[in-house]
Amino acid sequence: MLCLNDIINLNAASLQALVEAVESALTLTQIILAAWRLAMALAVKIVEDELTRRAQRPTEWGPCPHCGRRLRSKGFIKREMATLIGKIVWWRVIIHSPPANVQ
Repeated sequence: MLCLNDIINLNAASLQALVEAVESALTLTQIILAAWRLAMALAVKIVEDELTRRAQRPTEWGPCPHCGRRLRSKGFIKREMATLIGKIVWWRVIIHSPPANVQ
């Protein structure tokens, strides 16, 4: 997993405004709210990066539990989910069992 500095550096443009909002906040309430927004943006990025890393790992495909044929990857599909930390977007592997006449 990437360290926090790597995440901030990789997304400097998207996170820079949030960092500046924390730095320019005048009151304690403003600092807390700005820090909360930055924390949520970082949490979303960490989760998306971890999901991407896991999707790209090599997978040993076993047999289909229903028909017994060997499973294989059919590529990736975009997924989105609203979570407590915000909208998460990632790509996940689609599993495919070939037809009975294909080996």
